[in-house]
Amino acid sequence: MGGGYAYNSSFPRTLQEALEREGIAFIESIAEETARNNAYKSIFSDFKNEISSDISVTGSTDNFENSYSKIQEWCSKLLNTAYSYSAWRKNKPNLVKYCSDRKPIKVESWLRRLGHNNWANDEEYKAIFAVYRFSSKFRDVINKAKNVGEKDYIASEKIATGYLRLKKWCTQNLGLFTADVQDLILYSQLTWWCKPLGYDDVKGRIKKMYGESWKKEESNETEAGKPWDEIKDFWNKDFDVKSYIKLGSNAATVLSAYEYKKWCSEILDKKLSEEGIYVKNYKAAKSVCVELKVQKKLKETKNLRKAIEEANKT
Repeated sequence: MGGGYAYNSSFPRTLQEALEREGIAFIESIAEETARNNAYKSIFSDFKNEISSDISVTGSTDNFENSYSKIQEWCSKLLNTAYSYSAWRKNKPNLVKYCSDRKPIKVESWLRRLGHNNWANDEEYKAIFAVYRFSSKFRDVINKAKNVGEKDYIASEKIATGYLRLKKWCTQNLGLFTADVQDLILYSQLTWWCKPLGYDDVKGRIKKMYGESWKKEESNETEAGKPWDEIKDFWNKDFDVKSYIKLGSNAATVLSAYEYKKWCSEILDKKLSEEGIYVKNYKAAKSVCVELKVQKKLKETKNLRKAIEEANKT
């Protein structure tokens, strides 16, 4: 009786139990659902070109979300299979490969394990390059992806060519083996410069920098003494602003209140990926198009963030 009990309690009931006795930890044992799902996503990212031939649950062209969940289903079902030596011997290699809780092999997979699941497309790369090309640190990093004989890009590099080097740098480094990463700052750089910004136009950039307290002047009134007429008077002596609002303007040019209103209604929706929109037009728009009450404070404070705070106190 006692001997039979000891035998039964020491004999593994499932394949998971047998393999865990060998010191192998499994993703299925991760308690938090999001962390567990991210671990399976990293597995798919590491082995997406091998999965269909190994375990026949998905192909490399399947939808990413659907594919990782199929791996999870396969692991859960097989790990709970009743233990037998033949099942253990047959399935151990793939159970360890696809179901074990381990460090990801590729850089992209490691980032997916941390919850970073979306990478930029071409238009998003253009917006990222438009915003960051003025940073020497950014340029120093992506210039490492240049081909032999190519020049380093500088701040004036056009978006149409610059984004391609950024995209190349991202693709190369996302595909690195984690064992080959020499500086852990790479992981942060990839999340800064290879993921969508979360906005794609001038208004989105302004909201990102100044928050929801930044509000556009909503009045449509351009008559004398009305909001846009006052805004016109604030800026009609600023040559830089006038040159953005109307090409060909000079110091003597006098723009109408309607021209200011029209420019603001158009510029805030302009895509950052368009050449010339960021940074100069953005810098003008964040001040010229903000609520009149903020512009009145801006005239005193010379600081937009402070002007917004003070205007919203009253």
